[in-house]
Amino acid sequence: RDDFFSAMKRLMRVYGPTKCLRNRTPKESGKYAKNASVKRKFYRWFPDFHERFVLQTQGEWYKPKIGHAEEMAFRETLRKKDQVILTAK
Repeated sequence: RDDFFSAMKRLMRVYGPTKCLRNRTPKESGKYAKNASVKRKFYRWFPDFHERFVLQTQGEWYKPKIGHAEEMAFRETLRKKDQVILTAK
């Protein structure tokens, strides 16, 4: 469980959300977040986690099925689309 929690935090830090952030919170806030709230946030950011990521054979390391650069580009595209929608409101 602790290994998966560490993996969740790493994936959130590396890949970020699929939507642009609505409000800015201090970077220190994540250090003291409750496990349940981190888990909820993770599944909001990665709703299709099991379809998009695969566990590496050595240890608890999750890797995007489409590749790192492609996953980063995919998420950036989704954030830009969301930003356009927000600015239109």
